Amino acid sequence: MPLNRTEILDQLFTNAERFMAEMVEKHGQFTNLSLLRKMAQEQQIAYIDLLYSFRDTSNRSPFNATHQEIGGRIYNVAVKAGYERDDNLDTIGSDIFGNPSKEKVYRPKQLV
Repeated sequence: MPLNRTEILDQLFTNAERFMAEMVEKHGQFTNLSLLRKMAQEQQIAYIDLLYSFRDTSNRSPFNATHQEIGGRIYNVAVKAGYERDDNLDTIGSDIFGNPSKEKVYRPKQLV
C-alpha cells in the first residue's frame, strides 16, 4: 500500500500551531525538538507511518529522512504562523537515539 507523505505530514501537524502557541505562551519560544516530541506523542500513528514510508530509502536511514521532512515542515508552518528562527539561540540537543541534534529556536516575529 503506497503511503502519501503529504497526507501523513498533514496528520502529524494537526495541532502544530496550537502547540507552538502554547509553548511560546509558557516559555516565550519553542524548539523544533520540543515541537516534534509533542506532535509525535499526540499523532503516534502518523509518526510511525512517516518513518515506514522511508523504509526503502537509498541511504537506509528512515529516521534521518523522516526528521529532515519534519524539520522542513516545522520551518514552513512556523513562518506562516508568525514565528521566526533565532539562530543565535540554537543549542545542541539530542534525538531519540541520544545522538547530538541541533535544537532550533523559534520565537514570535519581532515587529520593526
